[in-house]
Amino acid sequence: YKLTKKDKEIKVARPLAFFEDMNGFAFDVTQRKPLKNLEDVFESASDEQKTEMLKLALTNERKIHIISKEKIKFENGIYFGDIKISNYDYEANLKRRLLERVGINDEGLSLIESILEKIKVNGYSTLIHGDLALPNLLEDGTLIDFEKAAYGNPIIDVTTTIEDPKNNNVNKELLKDFYLDGYKGEEKKLLNESYNIHSIFVSA
Repeated sequence: YKLTKKDKEIKVARPLAFFEDMNGFAFDVTQRKPLKNLEDVFESASDEQKTEMLKLALTNERKIHIISKEKIKFENGIYFGDIKISNYDYEANLKRRLLERVGINDEGLSLIESILEKIKVNGYSTLIHGDLALPNLLEDGTLIDFEKAAYGNPIIDVTTTIEDPKNNNVNKELLKDFYLDGYKGEEKKLLNESYNIHSIFVSA
């Protein structure tokens, strides 16, 4: 709601309740729209349909990235409004997605090390979803499942969406330019420069 007050067209799952149980686990209950996620839709969609749905998603992502940037505060930590968030942890996410799924070996550790050496914090960071693969996007561009939200480079979200393996035959360069065209000047330059290494990061 902190985002949708600013732009009524932003699409996120409607929050219903947030609570902790007696064991200290936190639960965010949201109302899901009666729509399919993109992973399901893309099984039978044409390349043209995929492109249009990805544009809806990227438009929504860009709105959230731009609007949330002004709501980030630094007071003994990083806060989005009154919600404390963490810096996006590249190393932990690489290990979780790569090593924990396929096992630890020297090649995997070497790959992680080389990617981390090339990723630099470039000065443009904001609230990001942190896990915007196709299952977390609905066919109208709505974002769901924010449990990995963090403070980081928005290109993480963009490359996670565009580089998803189910986007076969889709013009990824066109989609990258479509997202970046919403920025101007130095911001656009910084985000464009970080795209390639983040696409490698996500692909890994």
